[in-house]
Amino acid sequence: MGELEKILAALVRGQLTSMSDDGRLEATTLGEVSARKGLQAATAVKLARFFAGVGSREIPELELLYVLNLTADGKRVYVPLSSMEHRGRQYEQQMSQALPDPSGEVGEEFHQLLHTKMLPTAQEVRAAKLALLALSWIAGEEMTELERHYQCYAGTIKTQMEHLSWLADAAAEIAAIMGWAPAQRLKELAEHFGVSATGFAVAHAAEGPANTRQSPEQSERNNFSVDA
Repeated sequence: MGELEKILAALVRGQLTSMSDDGRLEATTLGEVSARKGLQAATAVKLARFFAGVGSREIPELELLYVLNLTADGKRVYVPLSSMEHRGRQYEQQMSQALPDPSGEVGEEFHQLLHTKMLPTAQEVRAAKLALLALSWIAGEEMTELERHYQCYAGTIKTQMEHLSWLADAAAEIAAIMGWAPAQRLKELAEHFGVSATGFAVAHAAEGPANTRQSPEQSERNNFSVDA
């Protein structure tokens, strides 16, 4: 099987496209949203699977932000994470403390972060850091305090909030497709970051997956992978 055939098969497997009886490929509703919003295939599939498995469970805002930052698109903006931050487990502890109901039900990935005895991966800790940063931004904390606490410059923080606004807005449409009733919460989250998610979506779609801000390592990722 050639590379193109592998990509097409992966898109069908991820339910981004469907194949008719006569062999024609058509975009599914999920695939259409992914293309229109400029999402990577892996992001769309991961979010669809997450919201499909939620059922009627109430999702804490912190978990929503964590999941968004764990997607392929959530990893595309470079944010520094020192070895001390990674190994110190400070963000995992802060996540537990920030939950409105620490004994409440959470998803598998979020539960693993909070309760595993093993050291989480750098990507998991980075996603936790950014989820906490986003909550602090929404709460209106001063930029100087955000820079100090999260060891990031103001420009990096603003870029990440713009990116997260776009991602939350796109996730809202996927959540609605998958039947998650409170999908509007994600639209409201996007608005909290104080940027135009619609304008950012247009920019993403125009740039294409390969041109978004990212670290050198991330630029080598296969944008067509749907193994979420």
